[in-house]
Amino acid sequence: MTFYFHPRSRRFSLQAYADAMRELGQDLDLDVFLPVDLRATADAYELKAFLPAVSAEDVEIQVVNGVLTLSGELKVERDAKSEYILSELPSGKFQRVVSLPTPVDTENVVATLENGVLTVCLLYTSDAADALLCLD
Repeated sequence: MTFYFHPRSRRFSLQAYADAMRELGQDLDLDVFLPVDLRATADAYELKAFLPAVSAEDVEIQVVNGVLTLSGELKVERDAKSEYILSELPSGKFQRVVSLPTPVDTENVVATLENGVLTVCLLYTSDAADALLCLD
């Protein structure tokens, strides 16, 4: 089952997702919303995701049946003994699922994480395959 989130209707979408997961007997375990940009160039899709304070080891990228999934965890350390007046830094698990309009070459996916921005380049192809990518 795939769920899509739109930033303008995030509250409704997250509630619908939580309801569907509850019906399936699973808990909603997403703590961080992950905004992305997906653009088409002449020969590839380029996806950019804003991932501040996330290391490459904490990100997993999968391409299965033309669906790109980004998942991982954003870790923010807080002093448990301190009393915070304001605590807005996001932390926790994230997952973002993006359906790609056309098949991509999963053997040549390039991903970089630099200055808190994840960039994933997916070349177009006529053959479809599945891939799991690890960041260096």
